[in-house]
Amino acid sequence: MAHVLLDRAKVVATSMSGNTSNYALTNSPPTGFVDFTGVGDGNTTYYTAVDDAGNWEVGIGTFASSGEVLTRTDANVIKSTNSNNRVSWPSSSTPTVFITQPSDKAVYFDASSASSTSILNTGLVVGRDADNQIKFGTDNQIIFEVDGGDNVIFKTGGEIEASSLDISGNADIDGTLYADAISNGGGITFETGTDGITFGSSSNNDVTIIRTGNDATQYGFNVKYMGARSGTANSFSIFSDNVTGGLASRECLTIYQDGKVGINWATPTYNLHVSGTGRISEDLSVGDDLSLQSDSAVLNFGTDSDVSLTHVHNDGLLLNSDNQLQFGDNGTYIYQSADGVLDLVSDTEIEINATTIDINGAVEVSGNLDVGGSLETATIDYTDGDNAITIADGGGTTFPQTATFTSGIQSNGTVTVGVDDTGHDVKFFGATSGKYMEWDESADQLNVSGTLTAISTDTGSGSAPLVQTDRDSASPADWDFLGGFQYYGRNDADESINYAGLYGRIVDASDGTEDGRIEIYQYHNGTSTWTYSFDTNYFYFINEQSIQWYLHGGTSYDVTLTPATPTADRTITLPDATGTILTSGNADLGTTTTSSSDVDHVLVNDGGVLKKITVANLGTATTDDATALAIALG
Repeated sequence: MAHVLLDRAKVVATSMSGNTSNYALTNSPPTGFVDFTGVGDGNTTYYTAVDDAGNWEVGIGTFASSGEVLTRTDANVIKSTNSNNRVSWPSSSTPTVFITQPSDKAVYFDASSASSTSILNTGLVVGRDADNQIKFGTDNQIIFEVDGGDNVIFKTGGEIEASSLDISGNADIDGTLYADAISNGGGITFETGTDGITFGSSSNNDVTIIRTGNDATQYGFNVKYMGARSGTANSFSIFSDNVTGGLASRECLTIYQDGKVGINWATPTYNLHVSGTGRISEDLSVGDDLSLQSDSAVLNFGTDSDVSLTHVHNDGLLLNSDNQLQFGDNGTYIYQSADGVLDLVSDTEIEINATTIDINGAVEVSGNLDVGGSLETATIDYTDGDNAITIADGGGTTFPQTATFTSGIQSNGTVTVGVDDTGHDVKFFGATSGKYMEWDESADQLNVSGTLTAISTDTGSGSAPLVQTDRDSASPADWDFLGGFQYYGRNDADESINYAGLYGRIVDASDGTEDGRIEIYQYHNGTSTWTYSFDTNYFYFINEQSIQWYLHGGTSYDVTLTPATPTADRTITLPDATGTILTSGNADLGTTTTSSSDVDHVLVNDGGVLKKITVANLGTATTDDATALAIALG
């Protein structure tokens, strides 16, 4: 049922007598007026009924389309000549009934729109019943009571007192919101003007931007700008709280203003500075040099690191145990078969090509030695009953077919495969089928099928191991790419796709003012897309992304931070204060009123500054009931 008002609705009722409960409005309206059918069946309306004898009645009636009847009751009579009860009409009366706005029910502006009527009462209560009402009985307070409790209290100075405010609709605040904290199970959207939102003052201060959890003793994360550090050491940092139960925060990610990034290292001195062991679960592609910058650094291979290459200071690399370096397949390999014994094994042929092959030491051939060309040697001797060949200085040995060395081959010098500008593939197989490390001559790149792990056993405080790339360009320029990490995988058409990539880039190559950035590319809808960028001053979202806290607070709900579509450049600035940001989801607009007595102050947006003005300074006016009734009756 609705309450409906119509303009120019007036009908002369059919003949009636006494305090009959219904007005029959079947007569046609006078010229220039309409009947009551526009009110609608079952809806209520304000009405006034008068006759020529001076009887009148103002009330609320219920209209029924069937029979065009307006029902009246004593309880719904607002005012009348019968002591505010139903008028007992004289015999055969035909009162005129019309829709009006009773003055007792009206709040309106005068002709100049400068003042409004007022309802003033020190004990005023407006409500549905004793448990659900608005109370004005306490000076300088408006109390909203729901279900028998004082849920929200508006006090002097704009203060709102409530145990909690749960707003299901939108809240629009043109001024500044100061709050101690914001806690929201849904998304938060900041729609700002040109002033934006600022996350505190960063000058020489450490400023918390986003925090999950109340303090460092609870599990959570704290995103901060560390402005109290010096110069380019000021950083954007992510801390993890309560790492081992009750301990202070750990600085997990540090991004200096000069672009250096530290992982579990708060003072990075390299573009990427990692403390502790790093693990890459898929392929690692390095666009330039790969350096393990610590003595005794180890490259481990296999799930249980059963194969390893260890750096031997000033000497070389050590392959552990009797593991093999395999070539092509598991039938061709190099390994140490016993302590001090190196074996070169091939199931078909071992070929050595060089202008000169210099072997210092005894050579034992347990099978046949076939020389297809010249064999130049000073002596061929027997040594202890075993056959031996001695080749004089300047001589050489050519093997036109495969040579098999059952006891391996050992080189005490540099082993070179190919010559400058013309190389060959070199492949080292692991203990697991399909796992290998390969130098691909045609692509000029090192491929690792399996896990590439950088491990440091250094017990000092140095940063090791490191993965470092160095683009040693003779002409570096702004916006040059510096290399990065690319993550390839297959799609369902068995195509190789670069699903994601992390790249370093020069922003400013000028000596003394160098700037760098990290850019992230990801496949999106079948296209490689630039998605994020870490600059010295900004963290860019390139492709319309949102920030989301997944299953936030241990709930089954996500929290998403999504910007609206701007019409110009926008800056979001948080105040230099601790508090809760007011959004359309956590502000209570209260009950709309047009009565000046309901309001202590009016908020005015003065050039971006929120000011308040009392209702008295806006101007008010009152009108007595008789005058209001006269206006209502026309």
